[in-house]
Amino acid sequence: MSSTAITYKRNGVTVTMPGGFHGVCRVTATPYQYPKGHPCRGCPYTLNTTVPSCMFPERRDGGCFWYDLKQKKRPALPQPSNQEAAERIFAFIKVLEAVKRHKGF
Repeated sequence: MSSTAITYKRNGVTVTMPGGFHGVCRVTATPYQYPKGHPCRGCPYTLNTTVPSCMFPERRDGGCFWYDLKQKKRPALPQPSNQEAAERIFAFIKVLEAVKRHKGF
């Protein structure tokens, strides 16, 4: 009786079955872990898969919403390109309101 082993690859993982064994072989893959210092390391919102995955989208600055919540940081609100013009308009409205109060309107 020969004792040959059957070796093949399944999903990139080498599987070896001893000779005479014909059945279902369960292959367990280790879940992906982010490297130390990465904001998604230890995040409860990452999926338990063999590839990197985060359920919170990354922003343009490369940060993660969950990481900001964990650090108790509020994400910066986007500043419009015409912020200075808007501030001048609001300052002018305050001056107009002061003039209206002074004139009795």
